[in-house]
Amino acid sequence: MFLLVVNTISAQQYSEADIKTAFIYQYAQKVNWPKEQSISKFRIGAFNDAPAMLKALKNLAASKKIKNKSIEIVTLSSTTIPSNLQLLYLNPERNSKIENIAAQARKKNILLVSDKSKVKEVV
Repeated sequence: MFLLVVNTISAQQYSEADIKTAFIYQYAQKVNWPKEQSISKFRIGAFNDAPAMLKALKNLAASKKIKNKSIEIVTLSSTTIPSNLQLLYLNPERNSKIENIAAQARKKNILLVSDKSKVKEVV
């Protein structure tokens, strides 16, 4: 009689927000940011109506750095974008405002990462 022992390894499950956050992190590491030397803290903005993304981004900020700089997550409640961000995540619920948000991001040199936007021309 043979005894067969099977070792099962369960794959860790990642949420959609975790995967998007990993993409944002990898992308941010590769960008040459304007005035990169003068950036003291890397700031990523996300809207308060994207709680899963905010949680994933805050987990990222607690455990990683971007180009050896700490990460701060800025929670936004209005579509007025602060000028001290390097990157802004635009959740699908805000896509109706993408033209206004993209115009602000361009003027302030903020990288806009949109999610499921059908309007590709302004990004």
